[in-house]
Amino acid sequence: QEARSILRRMHRAAIRELRQDSTTGMIQGKFLSELPRLHRSLMKFCAKGGNITPALNFADDIQFLASRIRQHAKLFRGLSKNEELESGWITLSSRLLMDTPTPENAPETDFSDGGALSTVIDRPIGLTGQDWKLILIAASRGGHWKVCVGTLPFIRPYVKETHPKYARESLNLSDRRSSSRPSLERLSRKYNRIARALTAAVLCFESRSQYAWAIRAIDDWIEWSGRRPRKEAVTSACRILAKRYRGQEVINLVTKVINIPSVETTTGECDNPTDEATNYTYEKAVYTESINALHKSGLYEEADQLYAQGAAAGHLPW
Repeated sequence: QEARSILRRMHRAAIRELRQDSTTGMIQGKFLSELPRLHRSLMKFCAKGGNITPALNFADDIQFLASRIRQHAKLFRGLSKNEELESGWITLSSRLLMDTPTPENAPETDFSDGGALSTVIDRPIGLTGQDWKLILIAASRGGHWKVCVGTLPFIRPYVKETHPKYARESLNLSDRRSSSRPSLERLSRKYNRIARALTAAVLCFESRSQYAWAIRAIDDWIEWSGRRPRKEAVTSACRILAKRYRGQEVINLVTKVINIPSVETTTGECDNPTDEATNYTYEKAVYTESINALHKSGLYEEADQLYAQGAAAGHLPW
């Protein structure tokens, strides 16, 4: 509570600075520019200790500040009159901690627009994709699977914008030079910074035996990103399915992720790199660990079927 009180005082000081700058017609935001780094450090601290309640409280304050800044920016540009603050930002912790369903039609543009005054400062003020990832890690380490379920829709816009179809390379050669689209390499770097969010959520679902949510999260992630999920997330889901004696669903999941083409950049980088020392490829890791999970649960027929499938595709030795 003391840390939150200090953060709120800093936010009020930043708003006062913003108002003073606007009277001169030039917004410098010197104090405001230091806040994003502080916000990220606080979220990392909460994620490290699995402290989900402070993380969501900080998220409330951060989004409240972003809402105030957006409102002030509109007034500064003369686009609107004084309006009520966006309540969606303020009730985040209550919504997630009290198991209130996250609306399916959550406005993606609002949740992905964390760049209030991004032209003035180096980083966005509101929560970014990496911040949502840290919230998921905190919830996972604390065992709050319902918070993971409620948080995944908020990271969706940041995952979707890294889809390979939005890369410059997806255009015709004649259109690439004049396109303002980011390169596939840049989108892949952006994706890799938030990819651990799915792993954190699925590991939490595994620890709480929520196999249905694990499958739903992976299916949604594949749809949003257009990429293979991290092998740690896939194998975690396979373990929980095997423990529930759902061997055919393990086979279906492995088949689905293996059939997704690997996204490689022009520099040869990919989403799930191979361990050069052991030649432990993504496919080999998924097959091996899912087969082990099936064996441990006594699902020998499904394990043999999956092994034959992997060997026929050349990912496992005969």
